[in-house]
Amino acid sequence: MNLKKRAREISTYASTSIEDNPLPLTDVKQILKTNQNLRRSKQEVINYNKALEELNKNLQKGSTSFSLNLILSIQKQVIDKLIPRYQAGKLRVEQAFVNNPRKGKATYYQLKEKL
Repeated sequence: MNLKKRAREISTYASTSIEDNPLPLTDVKQILKTNQNLRRSKQEVINYNKALEELNKNLQKGSTSFSLNLILSIQKQVIDKLIPRYQAGKLRVEQAFVNNPRKGKATYYQLKEKL
């Protein structure tokens, strides 16, 4: 198996699981192969993987620099079809939910000031 593909599968699984996506790694791999009739959790996996692929292509071309615009662009790709479009590619100012799968409990972050 292609090492880059395997790394993307694992990264997609790990990153979506901290956002409370319940799918195991085996399901993530299958979703990335078939890419059909997606539930929310599956759509998130597809979106995240596409964002990784695009970022990797841009890094290989040397056309990517780390910036707020890059972060917002990736965020927009990852949440495509998951939240209202008007929220896509914007900084979130409300409380965010993050799951800690190792501890099996949620962590909440609250922004102290508007950015």
